[in-house]
Amino acid sequence: MLRFRTRSFRMPARQRGVVAILVAILLPVLIGFAALAVDISYSVVIKNELQNTADATALAAAGCLVRRADCGNLNASVPDWSTAVTRGETFAGNNKVANLAVNKVHISYGYWNIKSANPSLTPLPHTPALGDVPAVMVTVNKKSGENGGQALTFFARIWDIGGVDMSATAVAAITEPSGAKLFPLAIAKCLIDKYWDTSKNAPRLATSTSETGNDFPQTVGQPIIFGVTSEYKIDPGLPLPCETGQWSSLTEEAKTNATTTIRTLIATGSTNPVSIGNDVWVQPGFRDTLYSTTDACSSVGTHQCEYAIVPVVSAVDTGNTSPVVGIACLRILYRVDVPKSSKVYLASQLSADGDKCQVIDGISGVGPSYGVFLPSRLVF
Repeated sequence: MLRFRTRSFRMPARQRGVVAILVAILLPVLIGFAALAVDISYSVVIKNELQNTADATALAAAGCLVRRADCGNLNASVPDWSTAVTRGETFAGNNKVANLAVNKVHISYGYWNIKSANPSLTPLPHTPALGDVPAVMVTVNKKSGENGGQALTFFARIWDIGGVDMSATAVAAITEPSGAKLFPLAIAKCLIDKYWDTSKNAPRLATSTSETGNDFPQTVGQPIIFGVTSEYKIDPGLPLPCETGQWSSLTEEAKTNATTTIRTLIATGSTNPVSIGNDVWVQPGFRDTLYSTTDACSSVGTHQCEYAIVPVVSAVDTGNTSPVVGIACLRILYRVDVPKSSKVYLASQLSADGDKCQVIDGISGVGPSYGVFLPSRLVF
């Protein structure tokens, strides 16, 4: 029978001593890597929570730069800086960082140039230039005295590093569309010139129950009411009265079945966005049925087309194309049939209601637009 001998190998005492020394030397390094892994992972979590808070707060604050019922600022001048700051401070408290409610944010505001390669927030006072849009900057810190103090460490405390300062910043802005899906009614730039208050970026409000050059009764403190069609003229006694508006197929050429095309557009809006600078066809003729269709969805009907995003053209030149020079929000009130006449108007007002005049799928740009805004968006 074969027998096998087993032999045990023992590390010499001298080598065992070397290993012990190596372990003693490398142990701090190994702990250091553990600290690096754990503490960095935790700091990434905190950084994400800070950034999420900054992003959400900036978006909420910028949303109140325009008039919204939810912001309680329907009569404010735009941009409404003070309401934006208040909304941001309130909203920030709904967020948590390291499982603690956020109790302090830093909010500043001004103009951000979306066309600049290296934009920065320009504080007030500032006269906006091309590309400047109203913006809100939010910074959230986690440091001594703010939001629970420094971000704590775990293993790094071995080296007397008990915590680190962390911070996140976001900038959100309100921009105007340079193009949008539009309602098929073109209004004239002269109408904007007369009834839009550029100092407040809002419709002009009636100061009496009557308006010179306008035969509609007015309500003091409300946007001025006027009629829209090429038959309705503001300041009719002037050599060049303002023809307020007319139907449009929103294309560069006339449509054979214009009434059917426009009726479809009343219900759905244009399929493709129409951009500032495009030419649109201004429809000639009366087309009574279109006024009935619009009245049915106006403020006295289903409200579906009560607030309409419409092209502003340089002039209402019926039977020709006219360039789009802006985009406006028009509130369509009701149809008006002139007694003892075949004339029909759409009683309307300009609007700047941020809830009603917001364009979700517009083309981002710098306008010009009148009461029309894109949703607040992060620009930094």
